[in-house]
Amino acid sequence: MKAIVLTFDRHRAITQHLMLQYQRLWPDHPFRFRIPYQQLRGPNPEDIEDEEWVYWCSDDKYPIRLIVEKVKELLNYALTASEISGLLFCRTRVTLDRPELSLHSNQRVTPSGDILLERKAWYQIWIHQFLRAKVLRFLFSHLPAQVPSAKALDGLKNRIEKPEDYHLFVTQQNFAVFGESTKRGAITRNCLESIARTDIELPEWFRRSNGERITMGQLPGETYWQRLRSRLPGRNK
Repeated sequence: MKAIVLTFDRHRAITQHLMLQYQRLWPDHPFRFRIPYQQLRGPNPEDIEDEEWVYWCSDDKYPIRLIVEKVKELLNYALTASEISGLLFCRTRVTLDRPELSLHSNQRVTPSGDILLERKAWYQIWIHQFLRAKVLRFLFSHLPAQVPSAKALDGLKNRIEKPEDYHLFVTQQNFAVFGESTKRGAITRNCLESIARTDIELPEWFRRSNGERITMGQLPGETYWQRLRSRLPGRNK
């Protein structure tokens, strides 16, 4: 499965960390990462058809914990469900705290009994998830050619009406914990500490963190302080 990374050359070390984390947590993952570039060119990409499933992963997040067997099971289900256009397995922030704003009332139940909740609009489109390529193609073709900042993408996407036949779901139960890699261009404390345990060489601009720990998602059995930390700072996306 092709994994489409939202990144750019300046963040190449952050992207390397993202890929390393998937290799560490999910050694036999099916992803072939496709990384955009300005100067650091890689192999020529293959074409992607609209209905093809891809894994969408922005470099400003990286996996900390995954319930891998459940993620595999959900992927296998999505591949057989023609009505589904996207499946997110991290239920956090707005889809957890404000379901009346971010979720429709309809649900789906997988053969293994997992409940899927349909998301409204583009809520949580920036979190790592399985998507049909047409979803990304539509979203980015309706964004302006010049975007002033990554932060501006949130406001811009909210002006785009999602097609009614693009059904994006999130699992009722959370199966992943992600960390944020950067905030306003600065590396987070949790990401810096994670990279320090690898052999990735950081460029000068990522050698000092902004001091913040930012994670999202809560797995069964986590402590109160882990849950609290995962919600700071709270942002509805």
